[in-house]
Amino acid sequence: MKIALDLEGVLLRKGEETSDNAQPALTHRSFRGEVRQEARALLRDLARAGHSLTLYSTAAEHPAKLWLWCRLSGLPVERVITVEQEKRRLQQKAQKKQKRFSKELKTLGLDHFGVPTQVEWPPFEGQEMVFDDDPNHVLQAWRTGIKGLIVTEGDSNWTARIREATLEGHGIEVVGEVQMA
Repeated sequence: MKIALDLEGVLLRKGEETSDNAQPALTHRSFRGEVRQEARALLRDLARAGHSLTLYSTAAEHPAKLWLWCRLSGLPVERVITVEQEKRRLQQKAQKKQKRFSKELKTLGLDHFGVPTQVEWPPFEGQEMVFDDDPNHVLQAWRTGIKGLIVTEGDSNWTARIREATLEGHGIEVVGEVQMA
């Protein structure tokens, strides 16, 4: 199963929660967060079970830097997507289309339309399940046919619920304090 996880909202430590392993000095200095308790074991188990793991982040860091940080932190992810990377990808795609249809657009008087600057975030394209702390992101995924799980800071059993969701492949579930109908 292809799984997307929100780095800042799901995997990074918040509040007073303690990390299960001391963070290597290099990774702690290179990024602004500490890995949430049991996150390493969870991602390792998911990877061993054959799931493809993608992290998405609003961080300004380059995706390669975040990917390296994940690897050094013991997080076995295959891919990292950032807002800036996704914006560049969509702009390049739009520019190619614009070049392809430039004559037709000029003929129709529509050559003044520019390349879009807004990015649909998070990028769920190609994913089968999403884990995020923002209910709106999970609902957005659900509307596009992707299953999701809301993971909040207040749930001490968050990893067990994620494991259960990936085994059963079920839809929206609530983890923590968020209530949904």
